[in-house]
Amino acid sequence: MMLFSKIALWAQMWQLKLATTKCQYMRVGLRRTDTSSYSLNGVDLNKINSCSDLGVKFDNVLSFADHINGIGFKAKQRANQILRCFVSKDKLVLTKAFAVFVRPLLEYCSPVWSPCTVTAINKLESVQRVFTKRLPGVARPGNL
Repeated sequence: MMLFSKIALWAQMWQLKLATTKCQYMRVGLRRTDTSSYSLNGVDLNKINSCSDLGVKFDNVLSFADHINGIGFKAKQRANQILRCFVSKDKLVLTKAFAVFVRPLLEYCSPVWSPCTVTAINKLESVQRVFTKRLPGVARPGNL
């Protein structure tokens, strides 16, 4: 018995209506030549190569590059908004605002998508590096 027919039987037993037109499937692995197709209650399911689950984007080889690029972009936007919009230029206030508004973006579900490549780590750390360089009164290596 196919997995999808088991899912359909389970849904029927628990009187759960599945929106089969909204269902999709994704095969996870390195095998690129997948010609199989799946159906649920007679409706063919669309194959996808990436998806987002609980705000974490991943693809069929479990690469989180799109997720890291996306949160890096959003974090830089928020950091720039903090520097633009806060009237106070006190570095203590600005760093607390960074910790409240930007760091949760960078740290959300990080045990799942933990950056392990140097480029991913640098991309995420650059957000804080650029923010601290723009703080007034912070010593820069060239200005000592």
